[in-house]
Amino acid sequence: MIYIDELKRFLKELEKESIKYCILRNFNFLLNEKKTYDGKDIDILVIEKDLKKIKKVCQKQKFKQIKICPCSNHRAYVKKIKDKREILSIHLHINGASGSKGVYYPSKIIFKNIKKIKGFWIPLENDEFVLLFLQNFLVKNKSKQKYIQRLNELMKKVNLKLIKNRLNYTFEKKLSNKLIFILKTESFEKIDSMRKELIKSFSKKHFFNITKTNICKFFWAFKRIIFEKSPLIALIGMDGSGKTTTTNNLKKELSKSLINTKFIYTGRGRNNIIPISFFARFIKPPKDKKFNLNQDQQEEKVNLIRTMTSFVFAIDLLLRYLFIILPARKRYNLVITDRYSTDLLLMKGVPKRLKRFIYFFIPKPTKLIYLYQDIEILNKRKPEHPKQDLVRQEKLFSKILNKKIMKTKIVKIKNINLNKTINLCLENIFNELK
Repeated sequence: MIYIDELKRFLKELEKESIKYCILRNFNFLLNEKKTYDGKDIDILVIEKDLKKIKKVCQKQKFKQIKICPCSNHRAYVKKIKDKREILSIHLHINGASGSKGVYYPSKIIFKNIKKIKGFWIPLENDEFVLLFLQNFLVKNKSKQKYIQRLNELMKKVNLKLIKNRLNYTFEKKLSNKLIFILKTESFEKIDSMRKELIKSFSKKHFFNITKTNICKFFWAFKRIIFEKSPLIALIGMDGSGKTTTTNNLKKELSKSLINTKFIYTGRGRNNIIPISFFARFIKPPKDKKFNLNQDQQEEKVNLIRTMTSFVFAIDLLLRYLFIILPARKRYNLVITDRYSTDLLLMKGVPKRLKRFIYFFIPKPTKLIYLYQDIEILNKRKPEHPKQDLVRQEKLFSKILNKKIMKTKIVKIKNINLNKTINLCLENIFNELK
Protein backbone atom coordinates (compact mmCIF):
# COMPACT_ATOMS: atom_id res chain seq x y z
CA MET A 1 0.00 0.00 0.00
CA ILE A 2 2.90 2.39 0.70
CA TYR A 3 4.16 1.75 -2.83
CA ILE A 4 0.72 2.64 -4.25
CA ASP A 5 0.44 5.71 -2.00
CA GLU A 6 3.81 7.01 -3.24
CA LEU A 7 2.74 6.47 -6.85
CA LYS A 8 -0.61 8.22 -6.25
CA ARG A 9 1.20 11.18 -4.71
CA PHE A 10 3.43 11.44 -7.77
CA LEU A 11 0.55 11.21 -10.26
CA LYS A 12 -1.56 13.75 -8.35
CA GLU A 13 1.36 16.16 -8.49
CA LEU A 14 1.53 15.69 -12.27
CA GLU A 15 -2.14 16.61 -12.55
CA LYS A 16 -1.65 19.68 -10.34
CA GLU A 17 0.99 20.86 -12.80
CA SER A 18 -1.38 20.15 -15.75
CA ILE A 19 0.92 17.43 -17.06
CA LYS A 20 -0.81 14.97 -19.33
CA TYR A 21 0.02 11.32 -18.67
CA CYS A 22 -1.17 7.74 -19.21
CA ILE A 23 -0.01 4.55 -17.48
CA LEU A 24 0.74 2.25 -20.41
CA ARG A 25 0.54 -1.24 -18.85
CA ASN A 26 0.78 -3.33 -15.66
CA PHE A 27 -1.77 -1.13 -13.90
CA ASN A 28 -4.14 -3.87 -12.65
CA PHE A 29 -2.63 -3.75 -9.16
CA LEU A 30 -3.82 -0.13 -8.91
CA LEU A 31 -7.38 -1.05 -9.83
CA ASN A 32 -7.65 -4.25 -7.79
CA GLU A 33 -6.44 -4.14 -4.17
CA LYS A 34 -6.12 -7.93 -4.06
CA LYS A 35 -3.40 -7.89 -6.73
CA THR A 36 0.24 -7.07 -5.98
CA TYR A 37 2.74 -5.34 -8.22
CA ASP A 38 5.31 -7.75 -9.67
CA GLY A 39 7.01 -5.54 -12.25
CA LYS A 40 10.23 -3.55 -12.25
CA ASP A 41 8.85 -0.11 -13.05
CA ILE A 42 5.73 1.91 -13.90
CA ASP A 43 5.64 2.83 -17.61
CA ILE A 44 4.08 6.27 -18.04
CA LEU A 45 3.46 8.11 -21.30
CA VAL A 46 4.19 11.87 -21.32
CA ILE A 47 4.79 14.65 -23.86
CA GLU A 48 8.23 16.17 -24.44
CA LYS A 49 7.10 19.74 -23.71
CA ASP A 50 6.26 18.70 -20.12
CA LEU A 51 9.70 17.27 -19.27
CA LYS A 52 10.92 20.35 -17.40
CA LYS A 53 7.82 20.41 -15.22
CA ILE A 54 8.13 16.66 -14.62
CA LYS A 55 11.74 17.11 -13.50
CA LYS A 56 10.64 19.72 -10.95
CA VAL A 57 7.92 17.38 -9.65
CA CYS A 58 10.49 14.57 -9.29
CA GLN A 59 12.95 16.81 -7.45
CA LYS A 60 10.20 17.99 -5.10
CA GLN A 61 9.25 14.38 -4.28
CA LYS A 62 12.92 13.32 -3.87
CA PHE A 63 13.19 11.15 -6.97
CA LYS A 64 16.59 10.71 -8.57
CA GLN A 65 17.10 10.53 -12.31
CA ILE A 66 18.85 7.45 -13.65
CA LYS A 67 21.17 8.02 -16.58
CA ILE A 68 19.93 6.44 -19.80
CA CYS A 69 20.48 7.49 -23.39
CA PRO A 70 18.64 10.82 -23.91
CA CYS A 71 17.76 9.94 -27.51
CA SER A 72 16.01 6.71 -26.51
CA ASN A 73 12.67 8.47 -25.93
CA HIS A 74 12.88 7.41 -22.29
CA ARG A 75 13.58 9.03 -18.93
CA ALA A 76 13.97 7.09 -15.68
CA TYR A 77 13.40 8.21 -12.10
CA VAL A 78 13.71 6.23 -8.86
CA LYS A 79 12.73 6.89 -5.26
CA LYS A 80 13.77 4.98 -2.14
CA ILE A 81 10.65 4.65 0.01
CA LYS A 82 11.52 5.86 3.51
CA ASP A 83 12.06 3.14 6.15
CA LYS A 84 11.21 0.43 3.58
CA ARG A 85 13.26 -1.87 1.37
CA GLU A 86 11.21 -0.80 -1.66
CA ILE A 87 12.26 1.42 -4.56
CA LEU A 88 9.63 3.10 -6.73
CA SER A 89 10.77 3.27 -10.38
CA ILE A 90 9.12 5.57 -12.91
CA HIS A 91 9.88 4.88 -16.59
CA LEU A 92 8.74 7.76 -18.79
CA HIS A 93 7.96 7.17 -22.46
CA ILE A 94 8.22 10.44 -24.37
CA ASN A 95 5.81 11.21 -27.25
CA GLY A 96 4.80 7.57 -27.57
CA ALA A 97 5.26 4.02 -26.32
CA SER A 98 8.81 3.12 -27.23
CA GLY A 99 11.46 0.42 -27.02
CA SER A 100 15.15 0.19 -27.86
CA LYS A 101 14.38 0.82 -31.55
CA GLY A 102 12.33 3.95 -30.94
CA VAL A 103 8.64 4.91 -30.77
CA TYR A 104 6.35 2.12 -31.93
CA TYR A 105 2.99 3.67 -30.97
CA PRO A 106 2.56 7.50 -30.92
CA SER A 107 1.12 9.58 -28.09
CA LYS A 108 -1.24 11.42 -30.46
CA ILE A 109 -3.23 8.17 -30.85
CA ILE A 110 -3.00 7.03 -27.22
CA PHE A 111 -4.06 10.33 -25.65
CA LYS A 112 -7.22 10.41 -27.78
CA ASN A 113 -8.28 7.10 -26.22
CA ILE A 114 -7.69 7.19 -22.48
CA LYS A 115 -9.95 6.89 -19.44
CA LYS A 116 -9.65 7.67 -15.75
CA ILE A 117 -10.33 4.86 -13.25
CA LYS A 118 -9.76 5.22 -9.49
CA GLY A 119 -7.75 8.39 -10.12
CA PHE A 120 -5.42 6.93 -12.78
CA TRP A 121 -5.35 7.63 -16.51
CA ILE A 122 -5.09 4.39 -18.51
CA PRO A 123 -5.68 3.45 -22.20
CA LEU A 124 -9.01 2.21 -23.51
CA GLU A 125 -9.28 -1.51 -24.32
CA ASN A 126 -8.36 -1.22 -28.03
CA ASP A 127 -5.20 0.74 -27.30
CA GLU A 128 -4.32 -1.40 -24.30
CA PHE A 129 -4.51 -4.42 -26.60
CA VAL A 130 -2.21 -2.83 -29.20
CA LEU A 131 0.27 -1.65 -26.55
CA LEU A 132 0.51 -5.10 -24.96
CA PHE A 133 0.64 -6.78 -28.36
CA LEU A 134 3.56 -4.64 -29.52
CA GLN A 135 5.38 -4.85 -26.19
CA ASN A 136 5.11 -8.63 -26.17
CA PHE A 137 5.83 -9.47 -29.82
CA LEU A 138 7.93 -6.53 -31.06
CA VAL A 139 9.91 -5.28 -28.06
CA LYS A 140 10.36 -8.46 -26.00
CA ASN A 141 12.44 -11.39 -27.20
CA LYS A 142 10.12 -13.85 -25.49
CA SER A 143 6.41 -13.80 -24.66
CA LYS A 144 5.29 -13.06 -21.13
CA GLN A 145 2.53 -15.29 -19.84
CA LYS A 146 0.75 -12.41 -18.08
CA TYR A 147 0.67 -10.43 -21.34
CA ILE A 148 -0.76 -13.36 -23.29
CA GLN A 149 -3.38 -13.90 -20.61
CA ARG A 150 -4.44 -10.25 -20.71
CA LEU A 151 -4.46 -10.21 -24.54
CA ASN A 152 -6.83 -13.18 -24.53
CA GLU A 153 -9.12 -11.33 -22.12
CA LEU A 154 -9.10 -8.20 -24.28
CA MET A 155 -9.76 -10.14 -27.51
CA LYS A 156 -13.39 -10.49 -26.42
CA LYS A 157 -13.79 -6.72 -26.13
CA VAL A 158 -11.73 -5.14 -28.91
CA ASN A 159 -12.69 -4.01 -32.41
CA LEU A 160 -10.33 -5.70 -34.88
CA LYS A 161 -10.94 -3.03 -37.55
CA LEU A 162 -9.66 -0.38 -35.16
CA ILE A 163 -6.77 -2.64 -34.18
CA LYS A 164 -5.81 -2.97 -37.83
CA ASN A 165 -5.77 0.83 -38.25
CA ARG A 166 -3.61 1.16 -35.17
CA LEU A 167 -1.13 -1.47 -36.39
CA ASN A 168 -0.79 0.36 -39.70
CA TYR A 169 1.29 3.01 -37.91
CA THR A 170 3.79 0.45 -36.67
CA PHE A 171 3.95 -2.03 -39.58
CA GLU A 172 3.46 -2.11 -43.31
CA LYS A 173 -0.19 -2.59 -44.31
CA LYS A 174 0.42 -6.02 -45.78
CA LEU A 175 1.74 -7.30 -42.47
CA SER A 176 -1.06 -5.59 -40.49
CA ASN A 177 -3.64 -7.44 -42.62
CA LYS A 178 -1.82 -10.71 -42.02
CA LEU A 179 -1.75 -10.15 -38.26
CA ILE A 180 -5.49 -9.42 -38.12
CA PHE A 181 -6.23 -12.58 -40.13
CA ILE A 182 -4.15 -14.62 -37.66
CA LEU A 183 -5.92 -13.02 -34.70
CA LYS A 184 -9.27 -14.03 -36.19
CA THR A 185 -8.35 -17.60 -37.10
CA GLU A 186 -5.44 -18.76 -34.94
CA SER A 187 -3.79 -18.32 -31.54
CA PHE A 188 -0.99 -16.00 -30.40
CA GLU A 189 1.48 -18.88 -30.76
CA LYS A 190 1.52 -18.29 -34.52
CA ILE A 191 2.49 -14.64 -34.02
CA ASP A 192 5.18 -15.73 -31.57
CA SER A 193 7.05 -17.34 -34.46
CA MET A 194 6.85 -14.13 -36.54
CA ARG A 195 9.08 -11.89 -34.39
CA LYS A 196 11.78 -11.46 -37.05
CA GLU A 197 9.16 -10.55 -39.62
CA LEU A 198 7.64 -7.96 -37.26
CA ILE A 199 11.01 -6.36 -36.52
CA LYS A 200 11.92 -6.29 -40.22
CA SER A 201 8.63 -4.59 -41.18
CA PHE A 202 8.92 -2.05 -38.33
CA SER A 203 12.56 -1.29 -39.20
CA LYS A 204 11.70 -0.81 -42.87
CA LYS A 205 8.80 1.54 -42.18
CA HIS A 206 10.66 3.61 -39.57
CA PHE A 207 14.15 3.36 -41.06
CA PHE A 208 15.02 7.08 -40.78
CA ASN A 209 14.01 7.41 -37.11
CA ILE A 210 15.75 4.16 -36.14
CA THR A 211 18.97 5.22 -37.91
CA LYS A 212 18.93 8.63 -36.24
CA THR A 213 18.38 7.00 -32.81
CA ASN A 214 21.22 4.49 -33.33
CA ILE A 215 23.69 7.24 -34.35
CA CYS A 216 22.72 9.25 -31.28
CA LYS A 217 23.13 6.18 -29.05
CA PHE A 218 26.61 5.55 -30.48
CA PHE A 219 27.87 9.05 -29.62
CA TRP A 220 26.22 8.94 -26.19
CA ALA A 221 27.92 5.60 -25.42
CA PHE A 222 31.26 6.97 -26.67
CA LYS A 223 30.94 10.02 -24.40
CA ARG A 224 30.04 7.83 -21.41
CA ILE A 225 32.99 5.49 -22.00
CA ILE A 226 35.47 8.38 -22.18
CA PHE A 227 34.19 10.83 -19.58
CA GLU A 228 31.85 9.13 -17.08
CA LYS A 229 32.00 6.57 -14.29
CA SER A 230 29.19 5.23 -12.13
CA PRO A 231 29.49 5.08 -8.33
CA LEU A 232 31.46 2.16 -6.90
CA ILE A 233 30.29 0.96 -3.47
CA ALA A 234 32.15 -1.72 -1.53
CA LEU A 235 30.76 -3.79 1.36
CA ILE A 236 33.52 -4.65 3.80
CA GLY A 237 33.77 -6.08 7.30
CA MET A 238 35.21 -8.83 9.49
CA ASP A 239 34.65 -12.50 8.74
CA GLY A 240 31.05 -13.42 9.57
CA SER A 241 29.78 -9.82 9.54
CA GLY A 242 27.27 -10.64 6.78
CA LYS A 243 28.88 -9.12 3.67
CA THR A 244 27.79 -11.83 1.23
CA THR A 245 24.31 -12.23 2.74
CA THR A 246 23.77 -8.47 2.58
CA THR A 247 25.10 -8.30 -0.98
CA ASN A 248 22.73 -11.07 -2.12
CA ASN A 249 19.76 -9.28 -0.54
CA LEU A 250 20.74 -5.98 -2.14
CA LYS A 251 20.95 -7.74 -5.50
CA LYS A 252 17.40 -9.03 -5.04
CA GLU A 253 16.01 -5.60 -4.10
CA LEU A 254 17.82 -3.59 -6.78
CA SER A 255 16.83 -6.07 -9.51
CA LYS A 256 13.22 -4.91 -8.95
CA SER A 257 14.14 -1.32 -9.85
CA LEU A 258 15.42 0.63 -12.84
CA ILE A 259 18.83 1.03 -11.20
CA ASN A 260 20.98 -1.07 -13.50
CA THR A 261 23.42 -2.61 -11.00
CA LYS A 262 26.44 -4.87 -11.36
CA PHE A 263 27.53 -7.00 -8.38
CA ILE A 264 31.15 -8.20 -8.28
CA TYR A 265 32.96 -10.38 -5.76
CA THR A 266 36.52 -9.10 -5.19
CA GLY A 267 37.81 -11.32 -2.40
CA ARG A 268 41.07 -13.25 -2.62
CA GLY A 269 39.71 -16.75 -3.21
CA ARG A 270 37.30 -16.41 -6.11
CA ASN A 271 36.99 -14.84 -9.60
CA ASN A 272 40.70 -13.97 -9.71
CA ILE A 273 42.52 -13.18 -12.94
CA ILE A 274 45.84 -14.38 -11.52
CA PRO A 275 45.51 -17.92 -10.02
CA ILE A 276 45.62 -16.77 -6.38
CA SER A 277 44.57 -20.20 -5.11
CA PHE A 278 47.74 -21.67 -6.65
CA PHE A 279 49.95 -19.32 -4.62
CA ALA A 280 47.77 -19.60 -1.51
CA ARG A 281 48.46 -23.32 -1.10
CA PHE A 282 52.08 -22.49 -0.25
CA ILE A 283 51.15 -20.21 2.65
CA LYS A 284 48.24 -22.03 4.31
CA PRO A 285 49.13 -23.31 7.79
CA PRO A 286 48.83 -27.07 8.47
CA LYS A 287 45.34 -28.14 9.58
CA ASP A 288 46.54 -29.31 12.98
CA LYS A 289 48.37 -26.05 13.74
CA LYS A 290 46.61 -24.09 16.45
CA PHE A 291 46.04 -20.38 16.30
CA ASN A 292 47.78 -19.66 19.63
CA LEU A 293 49.79 -16.50 18.97
CA ASN A 294 48.62 -13.41 20.77
CA GLN A 295 47.49 -10.37 18.84
CA ASP A 296 50.70 -8.34 19.13
CA GLN A 297 52.92 -11.26 18.09
CA GLN A 298 50.75 -11.85 15.03
CA GLU A 299 51.15 -8.27 13.85
CA GLU A 300 54.91 -8.16 14.47
CA LYS A 301 55.79 -11.46 12.83
CA VAL A 302 56.56 -10.84 9.14
CA ASN A 303 56.29 -13.72 6.69
CA LEU A 304 58.31 -13.39 3.48
CA ILE A 305 56.01 -15.61 1.40
CA ARG A 306 52.91 -13.76 2.60
CA THR A 307 54.64 -10.44 1.84
CA MET A 308 55.39 -11.54 -1.73
CA THR A 309 51.82 -12.84 -2.10
CA SER A 310 50.45 -9.41 -1.14
CA PHE A 311 51.99 -8.04 -4.36
CA VAL A 312 50.33 -10.82 -6.36
CA PHE A 313 46.96 -10.05 -4.79
CA ALA A 314 47.40 -6.31 -5.40
CA ILE A 315 48.27 -6.87 -9.07
CA ASP A 316 45.29 -9.20 -9.42
CA LEU A 317 43.02 -6.57 -7.86
CA LEU A 318 44.33 -3.90 -10.24
CA LEU A 319 43.72 -6.20 -13.20
CA ARG A 320 40.20 -6.96 -11.99
CA TYR A 321 39.54 -3.24 -11.62
CA LEU A 322 40.81 -2.43 -15.13
CA PHE A 323 39.14 -5.33 -16.95
CA ILE A 324 36.01 -6.01 -14.86
CA ILE A 325 35.10 -3.20 -12.46
CA LEU A 326 35.94 -0.17 -14.63
CA PRO A 327 34.04 -1.45 -17.72
CA ALA A 328 31.08 -2.15 -15.40
CA ARG A 329 31.25 1.45 -14.11
CA LYS A 330 30.95 2.63 -17.71
CA ARG A 331 28.01 0.37 -18.53
CA TYR A 332 25.90 0.20 -15.36
CA ASN A 333 24.27 2.86 -13.16
CA LEU A 334 25.93 1.38 -10.10
CA VAL A 335 28.61 -1.16 -9.19
CA ILE A 336 28.64 -2.94 -5.81
CA THR A 337 31.46 -5.17 -4.65
CA ASP A 338 31.46 -7.84 -1.96
CA ARG A 339 34.81 -6.99 -0.25
CA TYR A 340 37.44 -4.82 -1.89
CA SER A 341 41.00 -3.57 -1.36
CA THR A 342 40.62 -3.58 2.44
CA ASP A 343 41.34 -7.34 2.21
CA LEU A 344 44.88 -6.25 1.36
CA LEU A 345 45.15 -4.24 4.60
CA LEU A 346 43.95 -7.25 6.64
CA MET A 347 46.63 -9.65 5.38
CA LYS A 348 48.71 -11.29 8.12
CA GLY A 349 52.49 -11.40 8.02
CA VAL A 350 52.84 -8.33 5.77
CA PRO A 351 54.52 -5.13 7.05
CA LYS A 352 51.96 -2.44 7.89
CA ARG A 353 53.70 0.31 5.90
CA LEU A 354 54.03 -1.92 2.86
CA LYS A 355 50.28 -2.74 2.94
CA ARG A 356 49.39 0.95 3.07
CA PHE A 357 51.91 1.73 0.31
CA ILE A 358 50.33 -0.90 -1.99
CA TYR A 359 46.80 0.22 -1.04
CA PHE A 360 47.67 3.75 -2.22
CA PHE A 361 47.81 2.51 -5.84
CA ILE A 362 44.44 0.69 -5.79
CA PRO A 363 41.54 2.79 -7.25
CA LYS A 364 39.27 3.88 -4.42
CA PRO A 365 35.51 3.20 -4.24
CA THR A 366 32.98 6.04 -4.03
CA LYS A 367 31.79 4.74 -0.65
CA LEU A 368 32.69 1.98 1.80
CA ILE A 369 29.93 0.34 3.84
CA TYR A 370 31.51 -1.30 6.87
CA LEU A 371 29.37 -4.03 8.44
CA TYR A 372 30.30 -4.99 11.99
CA GLN A 373 29.07 -6.99 14.95
CA ASP A 374 30.28 -7.99 18.43
CA ILE A 375 33.13 -10.51 18.47
CA GLU A 376 31.13 -13.05 20.49
CA ILE A 377 28.31 -13.06 17.94
CA LEU A 378 30.73 -13.33 15.00
CA ASN A 379 32.43 -16.24 16.72
CA LYS A 380 29.07 -18.05 17.05
CA ARG A 381 28.35 -17.48 13.34
CA LYS A 382 31.73 -18.87 12.31
CA PRO A 383 32.99 -21.10 15.15
CA GLU A 384 35.63 -22.60 12.85
CA HIS A 385 37.30 -19.18 12.52
CA PRO A 386 39.78 -18.44 15.36
CA LYS A 387 38.44 -15.86 17.79
CA GLN A 388 41.90 -14.33 18.14
CA ASP A 389 41.90 -13.52 14.43
CA LEU A 390 38.55 -11.74 14.74
CA VAL A 391 40.06 -9.64 17.52
CA ARG A 392 43.01 -8.87 15.22
CA GLN A 393 40.67 -7.86 12.39
CA GLU A 394 38.61 -5.64 14.68
CA LYS A 395 41.76 -3.86 15.88
CA LEU A 396 42.96 -3.34 12.30
CA PHE A 397 39.60 -1.97 11.14
CA SER A 398 39.51 0.45 14.07
CA LYS A 399 42.87 1.82 12.87
CA ILE A 400 42.32 1.94 9.11
CA LEU A 401 38.69 3.07 8.96
CA ASN A 402 39.31 6.77 8.65
CA LYS A 403 39.13 9.03 5.62
CA LYS A 404 42.87 9.82 5.63
CA ILE A 405 43.82 6.18 5.05
CA MET A 406 40.83 5.00 3.02
CA LYS A 407 40.53 8.19 0.90
CA THR A 408 36.78 7.71 0.54
CA LYS A 409 33.41 8.06 2.31
CA ILE A 410 32.83 5.50 5.07
CA VAL A 411 29.54 4.35 6.60
CA LYS A 412 29.45 2.00 9.60
CA ILE A 413 26.41 -0.26 10.07
CA LYS A 414 26.04 -2.66 12.97
CA ASN A 415 24.47 -5.75 11.45
CA ILE A 416 22.01 -6.68 14.20
CA ASN A 417 18.84 -6.99 12.11
CA LEU A 418 19.15 -8.03 8.44
CA ASN A 419 16.04 -6.13 7.31
CA LYS A 420 17.28 -2.93 8.97
CA THR A 421 20.77 -3.45 7.54
CA ILE A 422 19.43 -3.84 3.98
CA ASN A 423 17.29 -0.73 4.41
CA LEU A 424 20.26 1.35 5.65
CA CYS A 425 22.48 0.03 2.84
CA LEU A 426 19.84 0.94 0.24
CA GLU A 427 19.59 4.46 1.65
CA ASN A 428 23.37 4.92 1.43
CA ILE A 429 23.48 3.46 -2.06
CA PHE A 430 20.60 5.67 -3.19
CA ASN A 431 22.40 8.78 -1.89
CA GLU A 432 25.37 8.02 -4.16
CA LEU A 433 23.34 7.96 -7.37
CA LYS A 434 24.28 10.91 -9.55
